[in-house]
Amino acid sequence: MNTLPKINISSNSSKTNLSTDDISLKNLYSSQPLKNSQTASINLLDVNKFRLLSAKDFNNQNLPQNNCYNAWAGGMEHKGISRKIKSSDVQLLKLIQNWNEIDFPMYFEPLNYFVELSAEITNDIISKITNKKNHKKNKVDYYNAEDFILQCGYHRPARHNVKKILEIGPGYGRQINLWSKEENLVYCALEAIESQYLSQNLYYSLLKNTNFYEYFNKPESFEIKNNPGIYHLPTWRLDLLPENFFDLVIAVQVLPELEENLMLKMLKTFQRCVKPGGAIYIRDHDLAWIPGHKFDLDKILPDFGFQLEFRPIVTDKFDIHGIPRIFRKPENEFRPVDEKVNSNELISKIR
Repeated sequence: MNTLPKINISSNSSKTNLSTDDISLKNLYSSQPLKNSQTASINLLDVNKFRLLSAKDFNNQNLPQNNCYNAWAGGMEHKGISRKIKSSDVQLLKLIQNWNEIDFPMYFEPLNYFVELSAEITNDIISKITNKKNHKKNKVDYYNAEDFILQCGYHRPARHNVKKILEIGPGYGRQINLWSKEENLVYCALEAIESQYLSQNLYYSLLKNTNFYEYFNKPESFEIKNNPGIYHLPTWRLDLLPENFFDLVIAVQVLPELEENLMLKMLKTFQRCVKPGGAIYIRDHDLAWIPGHKFDLDKILPDFGFQLEFRPIVTDKFDIHGIPRIFRKPENEFRPVDEKVNSNELISKIR
């Protein structure tokens, strides 16, 4: 089991608000995606206007109020994150800092190149919020590198290369970190928690050289296209996800939290939206965590067309924090060997 060095973010950073001298807030209804640089304006949602607009959009979709995937949910109160936040910058810093206060076991020590690259991106975002330079490696950068390597670090056919990603429940947005360096990447982020959505909006806005398409800027014309960039939308707009489009779905520490109806809805969405040859990367505590639904995902995913491709034999919370699994949607009909072949008969033939 690997351990990480003690790392701390500056104690002042979590109390520093965005400066209007450093960041000019764009109008909520801006219709054009912005390409960010250190001097660019930021496509940032105003919290109060956002609540009004999201409520209006929710009502316009004629969605049932009692359906869990159709409304903003709570979910971070146990970590001291308020469901109704006043400032997304303070919350984003708090979420990053939360990672520095916990020691999680790691499956392997990531290559330093990826850790440093992640730290460069994380620290650039922190410095834009606090107006202070930060050059430390944050703990979250080790986990960013670990997830990135697990998602794409082993050999596979070129046709399985990842260019289009769907992330479910992105937290504050950290999974995009290293992927943002990938050229011509389409990254779609889907969120059900209001406070997390606002943190993601800020995080995505602050990334360098990345087109950012925010659903709430113009809901009536929002469309996920082949144009590279980040596409950000609420969970109640699953209908906007294109069919047979995504190469990879990322679901880290989120699927066990979903209520049964939403989990079933997500499984059908994966089946519809992941293209043949595409994959789902799941990382969570599996059955060790009492889920909000009754499904054993590892057993039920084959019923939706996904076959297990990778799962390490490790002890959760000792060797690693959350068991990583990759399920792939085969291009052709998949037939497990033991389904049609008698193993004893096969062994006797070999002998």
